[in-house]
Amino acid sequence: MLIALVGAAWYHDVAEAIHRVSILAYPGKVFSSGGDLPWQRLFMPFLEFVMSDRRYPPSQMNVCEAAGFLFFAPLIAVMAAHDALRRHFDPIMLASLAFIAFGIWFMLFGFPVDVAKWTGFYMVYPGRVVLAVSIASIIALCRYLGRANEEPQSLYRAIHLAAFTALILILFALLRTTNRQLAGFVDGPGVIATSIYFAVVFATLWRRRVIVASILILVPAIYSTALANPIGHGLPGITQSETFRWLSKIAREQPKAKWLVVGQPSLRTNFMPQLVKATAADTFGGFRCEPDQRMVRALDPTGKYAVVYNRYAETMVLPSMRAEPSFELTFINHYNILLPLRPDFLRQLDVTFVLEIEMAEADGVIAGYSIADEREGLRLLKKGLCNNAIPYSSPTSSK
Repeated sequence: MLIALVGAAWYHDVAEAIHRVSILAYPGKVFSSGGDLPWQRLFMPFLEFVMSDRRYPPSQMNVCEAAGFLFFAPLIAVMAAHDALRRHFDPIMLASLAFIAFGIWFMLFGFPVDVAKWTGFYMVYPGRVVLAVSIASIIALCRYLGRANEEPQSLYRAIHLAAFTALILILFALLRTTNRQLAGFVDGPGVIATSIYFAVVFATLWRRRVIVASILILVPAIYSTALANPIGHGLPGITQSETFRWLSKIAREQPKAKWLVVGQPSLRTNFMPQLVKATAADTFGGFRCEPDQRMVRALDPTGKYAVVYNRYAETMVLPSMRAEPSFELTFINHYNILLPLRPDFLRQLDVTFVLEIEMAEADGVIAGYSIADEREGLRLLKKGLCNNAIPYSSPTSSK
């Protein structure tokens, strides 16, 4: 009853947000019937213990996308088969294994559309189901490890030794193929060592040597996590940045001002809106959980580009030579705002400051705006004329 009450209170608070997200093109309208996930993706985490925040498989966008979970499902399947031979049926293990089987089938082969809808799997990408399969695997594994240990007979010891040798060979074959998918992220000796190491881990789990298995799993996991997520104090990249202090001072002096960050396509242009937002300035662009209604009403009053911006996305404002603003989808969660730097559009947005990133002086001139400051490839324009104002001339008229 208490859980139901807490759940109802939580849903009351987030129901409106859930509804708004549900009508977005992404993630609300995402539909997937699964399939097409390479089976090697399930074994990649075994070879990724040497990752860091700067070193990860080239096929992945970043270290977070490369991260995963150790794939224990095959071991759990063998455990369940062993139980069946002994006529021992654990309902929790069997239910977990059934879900794991459904999840793996969805990831590798996909479901018919109706089945995907009926099961709810249609709401996720195949790669994201790895998380659910891993949680189910952990539940089943904990259930198995909670049993009392049984000492094997001498005949079984010989069988176990043969099985252990076969396990090393199977793991080596699987991991060598997986390493090819990772473009040789690990060298040959590393693949061999990993095969032997995880054969030992699987053996200790099979024998329910919980302490030994925990040490073998946790030590490299903690080590690799420390490499990918080093512990830090504060946010020196922001708080000790001269650029951040410069922008913060201006934002404090004019807290109601609206900012626009614009520049040529680059990582700096992509991330600079977030730095400006960190000053508490009201900023167009950057990451948006929902469309910025102020911007889209001003730049796209007819909703022509609604299919582009009606999503959770990272946005980047780029200067445009076109007559009208436009929106360009570059990824499922990223789009560019192509904005002619004309005063009429900026007036509709009520922009006070324009931060231009590494733009040529002639490309960044805007009538009614003057240079307030320049530093480190950044040029700050402020609405209104100053003594050092640069007269506006459109690119077309200058030709």
